[in-house]
Amino acid sequence: MRNFVMGNDDEIALLRRQLEATQVALRKSETRNRLFLEGLAQAVWETDAAGAVTTDSPSWRAYTGQTEEEMLGYGWLNAVHPDDRAYAERQWREAVAEERSASAEFRVSAPGGGWRWTNDRAVPLRDEGGKIAGWIGVNLDIDARKRVEEALRKSEERFRTMADNAPVLIWETDQKGATSVNRHYTDFFGVNADEIVRMGWTNFVHPDDAQGYLDAYSEAYRQRTAYVHECRCLRADGQWRWLRSSGGPIAEDRFVGCSLDVTDLLNAQRTLRENEERQAFLLQLSDAVRPLADPGDVQGEATRRLRSELSAGWCYYVNWEFHRRIGLVLRDSAREGLPSLSGTHDVSDAPEFLQLLAEGDVLNVPDYASYEKLPQRIRRNFEASGFRSMMVAPLVKNGRLIASLIVGDTDVRSWSDNETSLLIDVAERTWAAIERARAEAEQRVLSERQLVLVAELQHRTRNILAVVRSLADRTVRASAGLDDFRDRFRDRLNALVRVQGLLSRLHEHDRVTFDELIETELDALACGDGRVRLNGPKGVRLRSSMVQTLAMALHELATNAIKYGALAQAGGQLDVIWHVSREDSVDKARLHIDWRESGVQMPPNGSQPSGGGQGRELIEKALPYQLRAQTTYQIGTRGVHCTITIPVSTMPERGADNA
Repeated sequence: MRNFVMGNDDEIALLRRQLEATQVALRKSETRNRLFLEGLAQAVWETDAAGAVTTDSPSWRAYTGQTEEEMLGYGWLNAVHPDDRAYAERQWREAVAEERSASAEFRVSAPGGGWRWTNDRAVPLRDEGGKIAGWIGVNLDIDARKRVEEALRKSEERFRTMADNAPVLIWETDQKGATSVNRHYTDFFGVNADEIVRMGWTNFVHPDDAQGYLDAYSEAYRQRTAYVHECRCLRADGQWRWLRSSGGPIAEDRFVGCSLDVTDLLNAQRTLRENEERQAFLLQLSDAVRPLADPGDVQGEATRRLRSELSAGWCYYVNWEFHRRIGLVLRDSAREGLPSLSGTHDVSDAPEFLQLLAEGDVLNVPDYASYEKLPQRIRRNFEASGFRSMMVAPLVKNGRLIASLIVGDTDVRSWSDNETSLLIDVAERTWAAIERARAEAEQRVLSERQLVLVAELQHRTRNILAVVRSLADRTVRASAGLDDFRDRFRDRLNALVRVQGLLSRLHEHDRVTFDELIETELDALACGDGRVRLNGPKGVRLRSSMVQTLAMALHELATNAIKYGALAQAGGQLDVIWHVSREDSVDKARLHIDWRESGVQMPPNGSQPSGGGQGRELIEKALPYQLRAQTTYQIGTRGVHCTITIPVSTMPERGADNA
């Protein structure tokens, strides 16, 4: 015992590996169970040990339409039908108190309105010590089953009532046929008893079912055995109804039986079967379009599957541009030998057709020839393409027609309610998948644009640092001392900050215009006392790469004018005139800037005032080198005259006002 308890290293390692393997298997099992539950159930949820919901359940929200805030705690009870709420709460609280599994059936709200039956099941989750750590539950949709049960229940109630009051078709026969029937029998067929006795009842059996029923009845009578048979019979109101007839021998030559109208039951069963098939198809469709990233591929897959499911001739999804009366079909599906409808369709000559779709109702057209809601010319267009019947499910979002899913066939065809419901479901799922694909594509383009913006930011940052370093070097060379350097550098740095403000507020495709640049600089230097005149077109867009250098040149010109030139003397005047010309190539344009000062009393020797060297160097050397500009700079007897010609992004818009 001691050796076993202590163990050697190999035994301990073996035990650890076995424990780890067990834990891995347990986690895999839990994962499989959760995936199984999520695939089987309409909602999966968890609570704390006290039974209160503490975590979000997207599947519960999708199933009931509640928000996360509404479902937390015991808020989920508000999604339960008022008549079932007390029962549901009592069942849950008792299960929590008794620490046992819970199972209850009640009605919950549906997102689109109304109520549906659900089977709510939950089991406790226990920790290693056996203490309840929480609860996990699922909701299974049993609405279809409940409706069938309700239909069966009502049918059984009707049967019991009819049995008590002889409301079923009760009959008695001998070898030659009916000898007596009850009143409900004659009321059902709308005849008197004399028309039914013997073999007269065969006149009301559907021709396709008559021989089969006679054979079953005759064989049972001959063998003296009970029988049950279903066939269609013509009711007095002209409807073919399914009757389930059952009978058996009561004497050597006597048979007694009854016939029950089971049409509603068969319809309910068919509806349930069709619903199950439709749900299976929709799940397969969702799985097929989920990985598709292109809206056209989504349309192609959805239309192909729906056309095949309905055995139709055509199926196509149309994106509508309502105001332009344009429909775009990216992909479609057509039976072999029939033309594709992919492409752009102009329906500007059929506004009533679009208006009909915009109402949002499904169009069910068994035969164009008798469908008067469509104008005759539209019917002719459809028939020319090979159409004879169709269904259309419009998609109207926020009051606007955005798309429609259309199924057509080459023959007259009565589209069933189940086919109509399937069309609506596929239309909604296709639209949702397309919107998801578009959103993902846009997100990728947001991501790519972000990379471009980051690269541009890095480029501009390097440029700014280079400009600041150049400003500092030049200002040091031109300054008489530290104070002079500080004032000059701060002044030029502020000019640089102003131009960065213009650049940073722009969107990706915007540009700084020359009138914005010159007005920003002159306003910042308080050059607004009427001695400055600006004359030129607005909206001349500058290339982003040249804005900083041009702004610094304008700053130097304006600063010198304020300190020494036209804006430093009472009689001075500054005129800034610009215009745009095109070169031989239509894609090239150049901006011509004319800076002209007048009314300035220059020093007798006409030399440049102290401090003007850096600005002149920028204009005469930096602009031609960096911007491929053509410049002149002259200091005349009336002041500075400077011209700058540079390439620009675009011409101003025609008719733009002058600055």
